[in-house]
Amino acid sequence: MGILSSSASVVRYRVKGKIKDPLLDTITQGLNKYRISEIDNNSEDKISGWTSFKTPYLADFSGSSFIYDPYVVFSLRIDKKSISSKTIQKQYVTEISRRLAGNEKTYISRHEKKR
Repeated sequence: MGILSSSASVVRYRVKGKIKDPLLDTITQGLNKYRISEIDNNSEDKISGWTSFKTPYLADFSGSSFIYDPYVVFSLRIDKKSISSKTIQKQYVTEISRRLAGNEKTYISRHEKKR
């Protein structure tokens, strides 16, 4: 979890002005409007949105799951698609082997490797 691995920050905000009544419904609507969607079903490389503090992988704001009287607690989650270096290395070695098999050379130049 983020807090245990020291990769979290805590921010406290105060709302200036008037919030529409009923307060909990207004907050719930805002959280649901900007909740995080699954990155697997999305074409973007990076996606962010609000999620539950207790269950960060399930953006469920039903009931009062985000109320810790007198505070409203939720999390901002940022997901990013990435390809592991091992996968890239595997593809790199496979492509070099394929090119060497198709040529009479026993090596590939630095320029070819870079390309």
